[in-house]
Amino acid sequence: MNRRDLLQVIGGAVTLEALSALAPQRLLALGEEIHRNAVPLQPTGQPALIAALSERILPESDTPGAIAVGVPAFIEVIIHHWMTDEERTRLEKGLTAIDAAATLRFGGDFANLTIDQQNTLIGEWDTARQREPAGAADAYGRIKDLTVYGYFTSKPIVENVLQLKRLPGRYDGCVPV
Repeated sequence: MNRRDLLQVIGGAVTLEALSALAPQRLLALGEEIHRNAVPLQPTGQPALIAALSERILPESDTPGAIAVGVPAFIEVIIHHWMTDEERTRLEKGLTAIDAAATLRFGGDFANLTIDQQNTLIGEWDTARQREPAGAADAYGRIKDLTVYGYFTSKPIVENVLQLKRLPGRYDGCVPV
């Protein structure tokens, strides 16, 4: 099993648990609808941080990376239109903590660090036993969940990688029985 297969399984489990109030067939449609409403972001401030995090979570390989399929814009739609004020504030504090940790450890914002430096920090947040609310590990975990959901509901991934068909088979209405 490769990394993307593992993330697909984990992402599906996390997404289904987080959105358990919705029927499974609506999850894909919901993700696609959010993608349609997402617009490209300015690459500064928190959007740059979100883009850098999402690309480290699902980098480009033989399939497109998170940035190429519009995951950062997808996440921004979720943050600004779906999260409560409390959730948004908690995430924004956590994103600030991510940049603070990057600056303290490596002397720069997370988005401007080398890939190895970013991976070092991400590894620490991934293995954190306790995630302080509004802390760096908490924010990273939330961005990771949103990245996986946004990635696997994007049109290029659904059509070209997962090769899901919206209506499998054929519908023949009004046929003699």
